[in-house]
Amino acid sequence: MNSESATGYDLLLPCPARPRSQSATSTARAAASASAASRWRRGRPVEGASWSVTGYAGADGAWRAPLAAHALTLAFDGTGVRGSAGCNSFRGGYTTDGSRLAVTPLATTRKLCREPGVMEQERDFVDAVRAATRWAVEDGRLVLRRDDTRRLVEAVRSAR
Repeated sequence: MNSESATGYDLLLPCPARPRSQSATSTARAAASASAASRWRRGRPVEGASWSVTGYAGADGAWRAPLAAHALTLAFDGTGVRGSAGCNSFRGGYTTDGSRLAVTPLATTRKLCREPGVMEQERDFVDAVRAATRWAVEDGRLVLRRDDTRRLVEAVRSAR
């Protein structure tokens, strides 16, 4: 059983495994986490915040509001991104460089939700987060975009 299965997550996109010793893996993870946290903290108002998604781009390019009973959320904590896709939760890594954003392959839990539109919302939202290459906070709203400036996700800060 791999570590993703043990935690209830399946990878949406495969990551090539590299053989490393346990201490080398731990050291590499710690260095990557510290580096990402350092980059994110420098003037980044999103770290440590939870965001409630107000809209996202569907696979067809149309702007969609989340389904009322299936809220979408995002949180960036300096070492990873996590959230709810309406039915399943997701997690992954990210790096930033100024306004540039790179999200690593995301792992999701694998529940099936039978309500109409829920699984489509989930697929489109996770794809939008993964495709984001730019981020900004505009008028208090988190906006994730592609390089061509197409808006992919928009969210407001959640009350804690």
